[in-house]
Amino acid sequence: MSFYGGLAATADRLLKKFGAGAVLTIRTTGVYDPNLGEAPITVQNINVTACVFDIAHKEIDGTNIKANDKRAYISTKTAIPLPSVNDRITWQGVVYQITPTVIDLAPSGESVLYEVIIRK
Repeated sequence: MSFYGGLAATADRLLKKFGAGAVLTIRTTGVYDPNLGEAPITVQNINVTACVFDIAHKEIDGTNIKANDKRAYISTKTAIPLPSVNDRITWQGVVYQITPTVIDLAPSGESVLYEVIIRK
């Protein structure tokens, strides 16, 4: 196991200890189908481990981060794709939209943790 693989395992262990299970809903738009008149959307639900925190007041700018947004840390050990703005996360029964603020913490190109801003 690489050094960053070890960090990812440690992050996963801490998230399991202090976080909770969540469901990441990945929405993928397919190729435009002229017979349907639209591009089909494929939905994949993935069980993940995450921690969700309130955003510090000083980080709220009203545009990228709004007053009721939250920060979520998601384990990468489930081999999930990087979340995007089309995706959702269900945390403690509440469905949140993932905003464009998505950070792949990957110091050497190997993902250790995903940090996303989520919004109701």
